[in-house]
Amino acid sequence: MTLTPASASPLHVADLDTAALRRNVLGTLMFLRLVTSSKRPVGQQMALGERFNELIGKALKGVAESSRIVTDTGDGVAICFLGDPEEALQSAQLLRGLLLQKYGQLLALRIGLHLGPVRMVLDAHQRVSLVGDGINVAQRIMDFAQPNQIVVSRAFHDLISRIMDNAAGMFSALGPHLDKHLRSHEIHAVLDGPPPPPPAAPASSGFENTASFAALATLTPEAVADIEAELARSIGPLAKVLVGKALPRTVSAQGLRKLLAVCIPDPSARQLFIQPDRH
Repeated sequence: MTLTPASASPLHVADLDTAALRRNVLGTLMFLRLVTSSKRPVGQQMALGERFNELIGKALKGVAESSRIVTDTGDGVAICFLGDPEEALQSAQLLRGLLLQKYGQLLALRIGLHLGPVRMVLDAHQRVSLVGDGINVAQRIMDFAQPNQIVVSRAFHDLISRIMDNAAGMFSALGPHLDKHLRSHEIHAVLDGPPPPPPAAPASSGFENTASFAALATLTPEAVADIEAELARSIGPLAKVLVGKALPRTVSAQGLRKLLAVCIPDPSARQLFIQPDRH
């Protein structure tokens, strides 16, 4: 039972850079499915589906319609977040919280989060839909989740750990899991409680401060623009968001490259991005 929420308006081609429709781009994928019994009467299943869709709409209310695409795959609902990856995690947590608050154990869902490539295509009504391996992997990640559990892929976990404060306290490693196609996925579960406070930063010496200011000169606006353009060629529009998130965490151009490289799926492209002068 997977219906696209009526409150989630379909994205139209006018809302997107048309270049994104001609190639694969990187997106944050949320795949979710309502856990119900097929033994329920059809009318009851439909009513539960409508309630579930209302909760999805509420969970997505804070995300701009132009930065998300909702697709009913038949096996579940796939949502692609084209902006800040944190929005996907926050939406998943909000959806789980709303479901538990309103229905307790009467309804349950499984949620999988993944960072991967997708291609946006147009349907007969000029609405944007999704295809690509990113959706397939997100579904496999969701399959590993227990009822009312959020599970994330290694790709998503590694990126969030680079750009989000206190991320280390939000996840529990579950190790590698094999899907039905014998493909291995290293997964992490999102913990229910709030993350612990960050550890106190160690005192810095005068020498360390001097070194940091010297390195700062390598992160000029021109260098940032070049790095963002390079990243965009590999992953698409998400590059701008990720560069903005990573900038406060480094003082050098090389440090920025290392922070962002984790989001490039292709190993050779990733290495070239980290060390462009060696190729």
